[in-house]
Amino acid sequence: MATPNEVQKSLMEEERSNPCPNERTPTSNFIDERTCLIPTIIYGYYPCRSNDQELYLFDESEGWNVDANANREPFEVVKDRHTVKFAFPRQRKKPHRALSDFFRHERHDVIALTCVSAGDKFSAYEKELYDKGEYLEYNMVHGFSVELPKPLPKWHISK
Repeated sequence: MATPNEVQKSLMEEERSNPCPNERTPTSNFIDERTCLIPTIIYGYYPCRSNDQELYLFDESEGWNVDANANREPFEVVKDRHTVKFAFPRQRKKPHRALSDFFRHERHDVIALTCVSAGDKFSAYEKELYDKGEYLEYNMVHGFSVELPKPLPKWHISK
């Protein structure tokens, strides 16, 4: 009689020797026949200031290259020049922080923003699958397209 370890080794060897070459995963058609991946990476560094739960972003022209050159005008003077304002909720528990607490109020600070996408062809393909009623394939492709962009910034830096 074979021991549990011997059975496990036997199963592992069998799996390695025959990894189901004739079977296809639902997404293999998608990977083989479509070119849906059009990676898009947008990033930038923007001058910003915090005001309680709000973070004000300013035009890149207000940026600087040396800390001594950072804009130190009072907040009330510069706040009307902002291009974008984000509001961040505070934590319910102590210490009740908001993301804006990590940026300066008394002078300009810098925020690095990154936006990644796998491309809009994924959405078109997902709609096509959904309309055909291929829900399993749709869910798999959707999950893949949502997770795929996450490593793109690291991949872009390595190039």
